[in-house]
Amino acid sequence: MAMKYIRILSTLFLLFLLVAPAVFAQSKKSEEKEVAEALAELDETIEFEFFRQDQDVMDLYLADEDDDAVEAAKKALEAVEQEMGSDHPDVALSLETLALLYHDQGLYAQAEPLYQRALDIRENALGRNHPDVALSLDDLALLHHGQGQYAQAEPLYQRALEIRKKALGPDHLEVASSLDHMASLHETQIQYDQAEPLYKQAQEIREKALGPNHPDVARGVNDLTSFYKRALIIREKQLGPNHPVVGSTLNDLGELYQAQGEYEQAEPLYRRALKIRENMPGVGDATEIKAMADSYDFIGETREAPDPVDLPGGEGETAVYYYATPDFHLRALEIREKLRKSNHPDIAETLINMAGLYMIQGQYEQAKPLYKRALGIIRRLQGRNHLDAATIQNSLAELYRAQGSYKTATKYYERALAIREEHLESDHPDVVAVRNSLASIVNLQNARKKK
Repeated sequence: MAMKYIRILSTLFLLFLLVAPAVFAQSKKSEEKEVAEALAELDETIEFEFFRQDQDVMDLYLADEDDDAVEAAKKALEAVEQEMGSDHPDVALSLETLALLYHDQGLYAQAEPLYQRALDIRENALGRNHPDVALSLDDLALLHHGQGQYAQAEPLYQRALEIRKKALGPDHLEVASSLDHMASLHETQIQYDQAEPLYKQAQEIREKALGPNHPDVARGVNDLTSFYKRALIIREKQLGPNHPVVGSTLNDLGELYQAQGEYEQAEPLYRRALKIRENMPGVGDATEIKAMADSYDFIGETREAPDPVDLPGGEGETAVYYYATPDFHLRALEIREKLRKSNHPDIAETLINMAGLYMIQGQYEQAKPLYKRALGIIRRLQGRNHLDAATIQNSLAELYRAQGSYKTATKYYERALAIREEHLESDHPDVVAVRNSLASIVNLQNARKKK
């Protein structure tokens, strides 16, 4: 019998805890609005898929006929027990269905023994490390979590996480779900330092499994943004506005806004984070020095040009560029050169950022040595045929093309194309783009010869 279903993963009480006034320090009206919006979103996303025999239960639940739904679930449980025996895994699912109904009504005392019995059945029938055991552990953990019983919830969440990592692999989406549960538990206890890496790890798994444009990934970014907003409020109150941890939080929040294209929100956060780091007594710490360099680079990437500008060497193509004066990237380069060896990838990255900025402004002679130095670093560290080397050579080809040096541009396009064809399929967009650029410049050279 099929056992696939989507379970209730939150209760109203748990949801309220996540937006409680003790955490947000907002007005009562604002709190009520946020809770109402969160509940509305929950109503839109929760779905249920019970056994076929429990279709009546689902229909009654969705019709808000809670008492009738409970009675129908009890009858379904009794029928499964008679058919399968009291210790069959299908009984665990029917127990869980009934427990979820009690749980949703806030009848925790009735729900807990049903969850526990479902867990016992699954452990005995399937083994202690079966993924379905993790489902039961989550149910019990959420029940305790929603009642503020954090000490009871944590080991259950932790065990569910360990089971999923072992049974499904560390990059499975259910592992991400477990990490979110653990992070939420820490967040409700105002333990942001413990919650933050768990949320980040869960988001990394989703991006790897689903791709950067999947709706679940976008929701994860929004959730992380909300988390950092809450963490910032608390950390500023606990540590003061100029504490290094506050600076790190500002920078993380800025990165999330930048990832969403919200540059106006990102820049002041980066600037404030940078000011905190520059005034730190212990600014010699390698981690903080690197973070300062990152902030300079980020600010350099988030300045918005007022109008679209022509792409160098393009044929009527335009784009909106985000730019700053080169000073930001230059400062980042100086910091990184003090911290790193001269051939470190971070230095190559900053060189490329600076060169790209000069390209946008049409200052090709300033960009040229930066691209060439970056290319030399990549070749020494990663080899002459690395894809990053192809990217830089493609940029050099565009630079020479913009200067009208078609022969040199052709040489760099050909090298970039050869590397990309070695690593990528022939119809890959990056291969097609270089091939088209090469064909275009050949046409330009032919046209020049005819003149």
